[in-house]
Amino acid sequence: MSLILSGTDGLSDVDGSAATPAIRGTDANTGIFFPAADTIAFAEGGAECARFDSSGNFGLGVTPSAWRSTFKALQILGTATLSSNSNTTVYLGSNWFTNSAGQDIYTVTGAAGVYAISAGVHGWYTAPSGTAGNNISFTQAMTLNASGNLGITETSPTAKLQISVASAVVDGTKGVRITNPGGTAVMLECGVSGDSFIGTTSGSDFNIRTGNTVRATFDTAGNLLVGTTSKLTGGVDGLDINTAGESGITFGKSGTVKNYFYLNTDALSFRWQTASGVTADVISNTNGVTLTNGATSWASLSDERKKDIIEPITDAATKVSSLRAVIGKYKTEEDGIRRAMLIAQDVQAVLPEAVVENKDGELLLQYTEIIPLLVAAIKEQQALITQLTARITALESA
Repeated sequence: MSLILSGTDGLSDVDGSAATPAIRGTDANTGIFFPAADTIAFAEGGAECARFDSSGNFGLGVTPSAWRSTFKALQILGTATLSSNSNTTVYLGSNWFTNSAGQDIYTVTGAAGVYAISAGVHGWYTAPSGTAGNNISFTQAMTLNASGNLGITETSPTAKLQISVASAVVDGTKGVRITNPGGTAVMLECGVSGDSFIGTTSGSDFNIRTGNTVRATFDTAGNLLVGTTSKLTGGVDGLDINTAGESGITFGKSGTVKNYFYLNTDALSFRWQTASGVTADVISNTNGVTLTNGATSWASLSDERKKDIIEPITDAATKVSSLRAVIGKYKTEEDGIRRAMLIAQDVQAVLPEAVVENKDGELLLQYTEIIPLLVAAIKEQQALITQLTARITALESA
């Protein structure tokens, strides 16, 4: 090995090696050497620890990959990279480099990923496991744009958080899932198909709030509570609505017709409103059932053309005579109001069509169904009166 030292060339023609670096201090196997043309390497303890290759890329613990000429890269231990191809774009990669043909390549066998920032846009790219030297097909998994919008599997988010789920996703757990740390309590889960839900699996109620006030609750029994966080007194399983004033369930078009059920004091009503603002209670319940229409009348379909008449009601007067017309009160009512009433069992014996049974086996009487029986009884009595009148007239004329 020759050593040339001159004012023109400086120190030259000394390449050295990792074991005997060309430039070193008192430690004979630690320093700088020149393993190839346009290449600078660093040795520690007789082994290469870093290198600048002929393209100006730096490898720390590894020989840099053959990067695309427009890139400058820092490569660490073969898989970690920090690189850039312009003044505005920076890449932080794992198991990735881009070759002279502009192809994304696996550095070693395994999964790959890249984080890129360019002009205020942040992008996260992922790829499944692949073989060293093979091409990578990245998926842009997440994007944070210059407007501060975050997209998950969405490259152009238009909202502060936008999540796009591909149509190929069939497992609900691969869509959106929000859980506590460890995933033992799922609060939201959805996908293209499968068991999608919003709520909680932790055995507690699910609340919907506005202004930090609970407005609606799905309790652990599956009841929907609106305007209350517990079932109303005497409420049944299903839907409980607790609102102030004449409020309830509203149907119709905003600003025109409004139809709704509402509870006002002891009256349960269905109210309709015309486009001109005229309202009327159609059905209300105040200590019983009242059917009205603007406090006038109530009607139901009774067109003969819509009916199949099976048989006439016979022996109506005798049937009516068997009914008990009484004054009574309901045992379940604390006010003890006296009422005029019939007994469902009596009616069932002579006109079963007017009686129905609820889920608890209690008989319910449809009072309007008794009207045809009363009409038939009046007609029978009138026929008898007409017959008796004729007989009396004949006797008086004799």
